[in-house]
Amino acid sequence: MDTPGGRIHVLFNTETGTICATADFSVLRLDPTVRKLQPFLAKVALRATELKLPPLKL
Repeated sequence: MDTPGGRIHVLFNTETGTICATADFSVLRLDPTVRKLQPFLAKVALRATELKLPPLKL
């Protein structure tokens, strides 16, 4: 499942098929020298885009 903040990991109850837990993940790059968020390097951002999974259909 995709959300504006990132991908959500979903756990299902195997007996009932209902959703029993979710986890939302965000990935950030922190520059420790200036203690601020920085954009990813172009090659890293491109690779992440290549690895992106299609939306999960529930």
